[in-house]
Amino acid sequence: MNLILSFFRTSLPLFALIVILIPLVAGGEEKIVHIGVLAKRGVVVAEKSWGATADYLSRKIPGYHFQVVPLGFDDIIPAVEMQQIDFVLANPSFYIELEEKYNVTRIATLNNRVGNLVASQFGGVIFSLAGPNEITRLTDLRGKRLMAVEETSLGGFHMAWGIFKEQGIDPYKSLDLSFGGTHDAVVYAVLDGRVDAGTVRTDTLERMSEEGLIAIDEFRVIAAVDNEGSNFPFLRSTPLYPEWPFASVTSVGRGLSSTVAIALMQMPSDSQAAIDSKSAGWGVPLNYQPVHELLKRLQIGPYQDYGRITYRDVFNLYWIWFVLGLMAFAFLGAAISYVTHLNNQLKISREKISAAKDFLEQRVRERTQALANTNSDLEQEIQERSKVQQLLQKVSEENRLLLDSAGEGIFGVDVKGRLTFINPVALALLGRTRQELLGDSMHSLTHYKKENGDFYPEHECPIYSVLTSRKTEKVRDDVFWRKDGSSFPVEYTSTPIIENNQVIGVVVVFKDRTEQKKMEQKLRQAAVVFETTAEGILVSDCNNRITMVNPAFTAITGYTEAEVLGQHPDVLNSGYHPERYYQEMWEKLSTEDHWSGEIWNRKKSGEIYPEWLSINVVRDQGGKISNYIAVFSDISTIKDSEKQLEYLAHHDPLTKLPNRLLLQDRLSHAIKSAHRNKSRVAVLFLDLDNFKTINDTMGHHVGDILLGDVAERLQECLREEDTVARFGGDEFIIILEQVPDVARVTNVADKILSAINKPYPHKDRVLSISTSIGISIYPDDGDNSETLIKRADAAMYSAKQQGRNRYAFHETAQMATNQSLMTEV
Repeated sequence: MNLILSFFRTSLPLFALIVILIPLVAGGEEKIVHIGVLAKRGVVVAEKSWGATADYLSRKIPGYHFQVVPLGFDDIIPAVEMQQIDFVLANPSFYIELEEKYNVTRIATLNNRVGNLVASQFGGVIFSLAGPNEITRLTDLRGKRLMAVEETSLGGFHMAWGIFKEQGIDPYKSLDLSFGGTHDAVVYAVLDGRVDAGTVRTDTLERMSEEGLIAIDEFRVIAAVDNEGSNFPFLRSTPLYPEWPFASVTSVGRGLSSTVAIALMQMPSDSQAAIDSKSAGWGVPLNYQPVHELLKRLQIGPYQDYGRITYRDVFNLYWIWFVLGLMAFAFLGAAISYVTHLNNQLKISREKISAAKDFLEQRVRERTQALANTNSDLEQEIQERSKVQQLLQKVSEENRLLLDSAGEGIFGVDVKGRLTFINPVALALLGRTRQELLGDSMHSLTHYKKENGDFYPEHECPIYSVLTSRKTEKVRDDVFWRKDGSSFPVEYTSTPIIENNQVIGVVVVFKDRTEQKKMEQKLRQAAVVFETTAEGILVSDCNNRITMVNPAFTAITGYTEAEVLGQHPDVLNSGYHPERYYQEMWEKLSTEDHWSGEIWNRKKSGEIYPEWLSINVVRDQGGKISNYIAVFSDISTIKDSEKQLEYLAHHDPLTKLPNRLLLQDRLSHAIKSAHRNKSRVAVLFLDLDNFKTINDTMGHHVGDILLGDVAERLQECLREEDTVARFGGDEFIIILEQVPDVARVTNVADKILSAINKPYPHKDRVLSISTSIGISIYPDDGDNSETLIKRADAAMYSAKQQGRNRYAFHETAQMATNQSLMTEV
């Protein structure tokens, strides 16, 4: 019997494998089987770790080709739900949730191995960097940065969460919690100091140390559990839970699931598949109840509603009471239905009674409303009449205010000419009171005489004519009479008052024209002055464009008004004055609004003439320039007279030569010029010889003629720039400028002596005279005009003493005088 059982125990797996392989071999094609693997350390590590296992199963189970599908923490459940994988290899948390939701079945449990250490359970380890720091206990992690692998990771988060909860620590509220995505990422984050602590599944630190990725002594395990007595080979902080299960999904047949389970449990511990997965192969599936308990405590996965009472729970517990309640509710409904029927019958009766009552009440209301409407109409009519009365009073008051505030006189008369109303302005102008005029004839009181004193009949009055013509009448020049008998000029407008197509009166609006007539008189006077004045008048606008000229303007300039209208006054510009002259003119106009002065302008004929011009600025009420008014007169005659007077003041009337005054001016100017140019000036003092004899014997008339002839001969002997002046009587003085040397002076003196000695024919006689000349030189003989004339005079007397008809220099004359004095001594 034992032999038979042993045969079946040995042959049963082989028989099952044969049963599965027969149809596959018959089909001739391999079926692809997908193994979803949680890539706890990343896709590359997952493919490297479990690729050999897939190859192992493909070899062990002919007709099937197994492929590894690395899945992230968020991809496991969707892959099962969408039937993208046939088997799943993940942490127990995932398995529990998949078992509850999708009925996956575990077929084997992993025997984990690190080096020579083997374990079919695992836990979680919480760690920080070794060395001095303040984190030694779980409670020290409050407020610190903790990194876990994923929210769905059993060893990388759930196990640590379980012991945190036992310590009263909520990692979501009490810690600065973050997730790295893989176990390796969490280790590196702690190593780099990006977080204060981390939690991963057991064996992670040992594997990374074995792979040379880290040094395990760089880390400190927090809340470390002593493994003595448990034979667990890895560092840990949490209780132990079954290792990862290998599970099949519901779409996989039981035959294939059993075959895979057998193949996994037969995997040698030294096979390549075991070596790559760092395991010692697979064992029978363990009890995962501890994982269930952990998930219940954390209320996650399939137990997220654990401990909460649902409607189904309540119904299952109290279903009998629900049934009894429904029966009671049905009975109550029937009772309510019967009572409702009775109430409906009662309601119908009440409605009939109410309808009769409503009919009577409606009749009463209608009658009451009719009476109320009548009262309302009466009240409304009273209110409307009151409003009309108030409106009439308001209009009357407004009309009164309008009349009282008007700036012109206003009064009204009826068809018989009697005053019906009048405003204060009219009363003031007429010098009367309202009581004196109301009801009386306005014509007989204020309009009874014409301006010349003649009687003014009513039928000729323009105000009365409006009553029949029914048209507005405007009178521009008339008179009204005051109470004191005085009259004043008025302008008035008479307008008919028409009511129901009937003229019932006239409104008269008038104003006093006294000031206006005075202004008109002034304007007429100004117009006469404008037209008749001898001064030219030019008016221009604010842009200095000519708008008006008077006849005198045309008489002086030769331009007619039509030729200059719209032109700028510079049409008269002669070009005589520099631009600065006009700038100063406009500057004064802009500051003082007035300018006057002498100016040279050009007539239409082209003649330039002097004029005396006055310009005034006219400004409007706002202070802006509106016009320029220029008044001017031709002062050519005055200028000619000034020239004549100036000539007479500086010239001898007999000889037309410069007199003493002009001589002094020219000699001073010559001295200053010679001083600047370092040149010489000669002064020749002439006295006619024997002139007195001719003047006394032949008369002053002949003497005057002789002096005139001498003056002409002297001018002929000189240059244009030289000066000859009559000094007095028969004395003349000559100024020679720019004298290069004495020879020039002696040549002129000889020329003069010769010219004077020539005969002077006079009627039937011939007159003869000569002259004596005294000469002084600037700067040798003096540096001012008085000294030079005085010394030339002295030299002239020396020439006379020497025999007359000769010239003598001041220096020579002085020497001769000195010699004569010495001889006498």
